Amino acid sequence: MQLLLSGVISGVAIGLLYGLLGFAIVVLYKCTSVANFAQGNLGAVATFLVFQLLVLARFGLVLALALGLVISALVGAACYFFAIRPKPEAGHLNVTMRTLGLYLLLLAIMNVAWGKYQPYTFPAVFSSEAALTIADVNISWLTVGTLLIALAMAAAFETFFRRTDLGLMFLAVAENPAVASLLGVNTRKVTVLAWAISSVVAYVIAVLVVPVTLLSSTMMDLYLLLAFTSAIIGGLNNIYGPFLGGLLVGVVYNVAAIQWSRDAAVACVFVLLLAVMMFRPSGILSSARTERL
Repeated sequence: MQLLLSGVISGVAIGLLYGLLGFAIVVLYKCTSVANFAQGNLGAVATFLVFQLLVLARFGLVLALALGLVISALVGAACYFFAIRPKPEAGHLNVTMRTLGLYLLLLAIMNVAWGKYQPYTFPAVFSSEAALTIADVNISWLTVGTLLIALAMAAAFETFFRRTDLGLMFLAVAENPAVASLLGVNTRKVTVLAWAISSVVAYVIAVLVVPVTLLSSTMMDLYLLLAFTSAIIGGLNNIYGPFLGGLLVGVVYNVAAIQWSRDAAVACVFVLLLAVMMFRPSGILSSARTERL
């Protein structure tokens, strides 16, 4: 019972990370109608660059992590200008395939630059020692810190989208880019910023999970897969759906991994995905859209 409770608590914390990554995917999807397959690798590349600051430039951990926020935003914006902005009239399928090509390009760059000696150990932001005990279950500082950062970021996004003019522009573009453009919103500026923000989110998640996964070119692949699953379960048309989906995925995955195995946990997550898609095709928090012909 104690082990099960520990799995649920850690599942909530990691589920919020899936939700945040899924949230970034949904924001881009609603702004551009494109699913970004390179989302995870944006964070991985930024984490490798921060690792270089730590190892080669001898930067302190706090300074390197802070610079990583800027680096990750620049990586996201650069990828947009390099791979997404040219020929936007080519169609959504074409641009979606570009994100897949971008994923493979970033993977190749990481393998060429750092692949020889990977995986690397990366300094942990939080200790793995017990921070508190709930019902005889020890909760580590890593779990507590992950939970607090995820909640803080979720609250910050809520404030940004609901309380600021730029956030309202984001929501307008996400709801209907064509109408937002007619109303004077600079949709290209919003899209660039969306790529930068989504890259920062991926970087923060990568830094939180890298002590467990170790630093490698494929460290974010499973997280991206589960983030997509969370977004689909919660609803791709609702920017808060990924958080609900992430919590469900995180808890189901952790509990199943404790009860059976990690392979069984992956199977349980996709059983959940198929069940939601059969009974709620648009996701739990989304309503089906009808179009008039």
